Parts: sequence; C-alpha cells; structure tokens
Amino acid sequence: RASGAAVFGYVSDRASRRGSAAGRILVLAVTCTFNVPFTFGALYLPVPYAFISMLIAGFAAGFWVPGCIAVVVHVVPAAMRVSAVALFLFVTTITGGNATALEPPLQLIFTAYPENHNVLTLTILYPILTAYAAVLIFITYRNNKNVYKDA
Repeated sequence: RASGAAVFGYVSDRASRRGSAAGRILVLAVTCTFNVPFTFGALYLPVPYAFISMLIAGFAAGFWVPGCIAVVVHVVPAAMRVSAVALFLFVTTITGGNATALEPPLQLIFTAYPENHNVLTLTILYPILTAYAAVLIFITYRNNKNVYKDA
C-alpha cells in the first residue's frame, strides 16, 4: 500500500498542480473505478489470479486515505485542519472497523445459496461498495469542481 500511496500521490500532485482540490478528487474517483474489477477478481478468479488481482487492488487502495486527507487539508481552513483530519480518521476508523459487523446479517440473507453465501456477502461488502464509492466521488467531483478550484 505504501507504493500505491507514493505512485498515486505523485499522480494526484500532478493533477492538482494549479492548486485545485478538484484534480485530487478526480484522481480518487478514477482510482476507485480502476479498482472495482480487481476487487471482483479477488473474489471470483481462481487462486493464483485472485492473489494477483488482490495485489493490484491493494496497490490502488493505498491511495484512498492519503488522497482523502490531502483533499481535506486543501479544502478546510488552516485553523481547523488538525481537527478536520482527526475527525476524518475517526470516522473512517469507526466505519471501517465496524464494517465486519455487517457480514453475519448479510449471510442470513443469502442462506438460500448455501454453497456460496460467503462470496455473495463479500461481494456486497467489497466490490459493490467500492463501485458505490466511485460513483459518489464522481458525483462530488462533477457537482463541486468549480467550488474546489478556489479552495
């Protein structure tokens, strides 16, 4: 993940070289979209290819937290940056750490498919939520690209 953060951090810096957070948001959206097929591959490909797909997905996912922090730092006023980053890390830790609590209720929904209810549950929690995040980030970019140019 560190190499992904370095590579995509460089790409994000190049995209926002004119001082715009909109470029960073666009890189986040593209990275998230790029990652979706590899998250599906990690669950559905045979073993050697699933590991390769998971490696690529982890590489791309290494940018999300540093990229989001860069956007928060760019958009929030200087007097509130430390609090904003702390709040961001708190929310992501709480929601990400408790996401595994969603697995048992989802498995109960898929009990009609006993042979692959685990894979169906993980499909909702990993690739589908990644695709949903990509859509939300693209919507954020589209609706606010002019706002973030002056931030």
